[in-house]
Amino acid sequence: MTERESLLAAYRVLDLTEGGYLLAGKILGDLGADVIKVEPPGGSPSRNIGPFYRDNSEPGRSLFWFSYNTNKRSITLNIETDEGKALFKRLVKGVDFLLNLLSRGTWKA
Repeated sequence: MTERESLLAAYRVLDLTEGGYLLAGKILGDLGADVIKVEPPGGSPSRNIGPFYRDNSEPGRSLFWFSYNTNKRSITLNIETDEGKALFKRLVKGVDFLLNLLSRGTWKA
């Protein structure tokens, strides 16, 4: 199946979820949507969830992270800075769906 034939190829999604909730973005990405995973500085906390490749818990080896974030792009964004707030606002304006399970006020912009 080509990109144009993908069911959700026309849609862009901003994924602010963590943990098992990452599955929603994975499914949308698997169906062809352009999913952008937003991570805080230092990376997503979900990158620290095991199991880990070859039982090595160093950053970047989480099999949980790999499995729930296939077919996504990723961006690190510090929403505490003016530049980060401006970029977040631009990102939100350009998406069709926002996956957000963070507490209210976490992404004040």
